[in-house]
Amino acid sequence: MGLTFIVILLVYIVNFNFLVNKDIKISHSYKHFLLEYTNSPRLIIESGSNSFYGINSTMLEKELGLLTINLADNGGYPLSHKLLRIEKYAGKGDIVLLPLEWQHYSYGDIPSNYLDSLFEPLNYYYNSLPWIEKIKIIVNVPFLNWLKMYTDGKAFSSKTFTAQSQIEYKMLMTYEQRFKNLERGDAVSIDTTIFNRNRCNNFIFPYQDEDGFYISNKFKKNVKLIHKLQKKGIKVFFTWPSVAGNNCYEGKEKEAFKKFVEKIKTYLVKNKLTIISEPELSKFGDQYIYSINYHIIPKARDIRTKNLIQEIKQSKIFKWFNISSNPPYKLNINSSTLKENILESLTKVRNGEVLKLGNEFLNKNVFLMKGWFFHDGKRLWSQGNSSFILINLDETLVGKALSMKMESYHYKKVDQSKTTIIINGKTITKAILNGKNNILIPKELTKSGVLKIELHYSDVKSPSDYGDDKNDHRKFKLWIVSLMFLTTKE
Repeated sequence: MGLTFIVILLVYIVNFNFLVNKDIKISHSYKHFLLEYTNSPRLIIESGSNSFYGINSTMLEKELGLLTINLADNGGYPLSHKLLRIEKYAGKGDIVLLPLEWQHYSYGDIPSNYLDSLFEPLNYYYNSLPWIEKIKIIVNVPFLNWLKMYTDGKAFSSKTFTAQSQIEYKMLMTYEQRFKNLERGDAVSIDTTIFNRNRCNNFIFPYQDEDGFYISNKFKKNVKLIHKLQKKGIKVFFTWPSVAGNNCYEGKEKEAFKKFVEKIKTYLVKNKLTIISEPELSKFGDQYIYSINYHIIPKARDIRTKNLIQEIKQSKIFKWFNISSNPPYKLNINSSTLKENILESLTKVRNGEVLKLGNEFLNKNVFLMKGWFFHDGKRLWSQGNSSFILINLDETLVGKALSMKMESYHYKKVDQSKTTIIINGKTITKAILNGKNNILIPKELTKSGVLKIELHYSDVKSPSDYGDDKNDHRKFKLWIVSLMFLTTKE
């Protein structure tokens, strides 16, 4: 009986781990991508959504001369997992800023919505944990949640698998562009007040209202994790969260709150940790609320960030920022290696096999590189002035002259412009890809077993340019119905 239980437990653990990690080669979170693929030294902001909406990272980056990334997401997610993720990916010279929401000081439970999300959107947290912590998570996730994930088709869905590489490559291209655009993980919001009529203190003190203002044992354990970061050469400091609401910190909790703030300061100092500023300096009125009391509009965010910069410059920690950094900052990612990993997952194309590109879920042996929009439900359109396709050839096609049969259609049937076709760096032909075409590929271009097909367009327009849809500004030329490769004589 005991052995049977152990075997069942091991099978459950292996399957749980598989479901969390299946088919993922690059994180589906831009924030985590920044943490994983940027170099130290950095300023890393970590907390719940108060910092997501309440800090202007590019302003910090410019004023303090240090690449700044904003990991802040949800105040309900466990601080211990946030810190363990930083421990895995941060390095010597990094500086971590913790503008923690008030609940992080007093609560200890892991919320169910966090556990429910570990299978897909939050899998990067799970992957950052040491095995002992993973086991704790597995034990805490309700069995029915795992069973639902396993049985609803997500576990082994061929559609999910075949589209995965396409999605992740598009993500990589998007992430690289977002980084060039100086996007550092901050929220994109507008200066429009969305008034929240809830009493502020009831929202920002969910645990303290019930159990009092105290520092929990869980937070004390998290401080030990912070000390581990410090031993790695990672510097850490705290500040207070941004809040909005005229009645925040007021009313019956006012005196208890003041004492709580002093308790936190005393405890952090005792543990040789720095906290800067005062809670009131990150507090704003009702007119600055963006949906909830922890979310502030951009105008307040920039005020708060300027105050934070001044506080840093006036504190003893400013010397931490005396770092020789070299903007423009670059990503530490080998795109070619990633492409090789993706190529390994491609099924090889056989002689005469029809590759359908018009479906929402693509063949496993067609890899769309840059130059494609996401499928819009009807067509998979080219994007911009050029598109790229990667094909992995079966052994029977390697080193042979091939006939590439392509069926494709322009957005406008009357469009007679030609597309330049380049394969493995060599220009093959110029053709009107508005119907069925037969394109000869010389045998010297197939020797590697891989075909990189480039399509370079002219006169690319959008539906808006044609007067068809004033709201559709996508620039595209064509969509491809199918490809087929046949051996032939040159």
